[in-house]
Amino acid sequence: MEPNGRVTSRILGSAIASCFLLSALTYPERVQVGPPLQKVADVPMPGSAVRFDYQSMDSRSGRLYIAHMNAGQLVVFDTVKQEVVANLDGFKGVHGVWAASSSLSAT
Repeated sequence: MEPNGRVTSRILGSAIASCFLLSALTYPERVQVGPPLQKVADVPMPGSAVRFDYQSMDSRSGRLYIAHMNAGQLVVFDTVKQEVVANLDGFKGVHGVWAASSSLSAT
């Protein structure tokens, strides 16, 4: 008779192998047709092309807030109109932005 450790290892190994086999049978290989992302629009951004950092989307207003770090600005982009609606100064070194339906926070 085998020690408990070996029996446990064999049972665990069999269970893992069964899971792999089951997942292979359940989820057949998917063939991707075309690129995973598509270009929707090419929109000129304000200022120089230096470090546009994090963004945050407010889905209620349809606005995308973009931290323009090296310019010290916060860019407000309207995703419905596909245009920049504001370019706010006074955000020196901004790299993060978080939009919520009732407030906006930039760090």
